[in-house]
Amino acid sequence: MSDSQKRTRKGWILPASVASVALVASLAAGTLGAYTAQITNSGNSAGTGKLTMSESEIVDGQPTKTEDTSKGKNNTISVSDINKYGGNMKMVPGDSQTTTVQFKNTGSVDASAFTLNFGDCTVTGQDAGEQSLCDALLVTVTTGGTTLVDNQTPTALKDHQTFNIDAPMAVNATKDFDITVTLPEKITDTSIMGQQISQNLVWTLSA
Repeated sequence: MSDSQKRTRKGWILPASVASVALVASLAAGTLGAYTAQITNSGNSAGTGKLTMSESEIVDGQPTKTEDTSKGKNNTISVSDINKYGGNMKMVPGDSQTTTVQFKNTGSVDASAFTLNFGDCTVTGQDAGEQSLCDALLVTVTTGGTTLVDNQTPTALKDHQTFNIDAPMAVNATKDFDITVTLPEKITDTSIMGQQISQNLVWTLSA
């Protein structure tokens, strides 16, 4: 037999011997009555919840014009077709306009905070030296029987840092808000005639 043949056979013999020893050991362990208990945890996973919010105008008790933050970039949207100040451009002293809006937690996690902030009030149609409608109009915001904003001017509201709304707000929970703008009857300064204002309202849910 050649040396190469001897090396080949010897190479196969050693692993076969090891396998045989392992088998014998295994059989011996079984014969001695060894037991094992085993639990495999499958399906272990984790993920992140999502916090989204919708806004609707309430007309005759029903939500309309619904917009959801899930449609926007970075979960933020700008809604211009729900006019919180009513859009009445022909107000006279003594007039009031109320708009009802509803916000809903449309996400998968509860919100721990809900806030409202007012942006700058801008006015058009004002001549130099005239009183601004931003300083004459009065805004009231109520929710669930609680008055959040009580007859404050748009100018004063922009200087208020944050209005905190009752929280938490659970998934699928809704909150209705009545927003009333009033031109006080005592207003006698005719310089505000023909003026129009615009002000952003920013509503924020936080987890």
